[in-house]
Amino acid sequence: MLLEALWSVSAPPGLRVLPAVEFLRRTWVQQFHQVDDVVRWREPKNLPPGLIRLRTPHEPEARTGSKRDLGWSGYKVHLSETCEPDAPHLITHVHTTPAPVNDVVVLENIHTAMAERGLLPDEHLVDAGYVDAEQIHHAQRDHNMELVGPVKKISNQKQVSGNFFDRRAALCPARALT
Repeated sequence: MLLEALWSVSAPPGLRVLPAVEFLRRTWVQQFHQVDDVVRWREPKNLPPGLIRLRTPHEPEARTGSKRDLGWSGYKVHLSETCEPDAPHLITHVHTTPAPVNDVVVLENIHTAMAERGLLPDEHLVDAGYVDAEQIHHAQRDHNMELVGPVKKISNQKQVSGNFFDRRAALCPARALT
């Protein structure tokens, strides 16, 4: 096998540090393993997590992502735009991450970048992937901005059965009257 030849005593040591050889080595280790001198595919449960798993030799930084029923290899782009009813909609910020990075993880970076350029809105409308209690708090505390979006369903059983607040108890007073 090529990789065995590259790591043999007779191989020039400089070959081992070539980027293409390192990419081949990483790909092989992630996809295959050897059992009793037989090369076998790794089972899906033994593959590395999406954030480090290589997807294509043409784009070594590309990773696999999924959202709901959609899966892809590559990147995720987070776009921010104005949405005033009487003005054109303009892109105010673009943030790119590897595909498997969760939306909620990048929101503070997006807010900081927009603040540095004086482009923070008073109200930031986002989808469910960006919203949690911590992000709502940080948006208000750090940027004097209201973060608006659907709050995730309860995933902690203690919240459902214990004496805790949940999203059903957090109704907007104006909506409660209608």
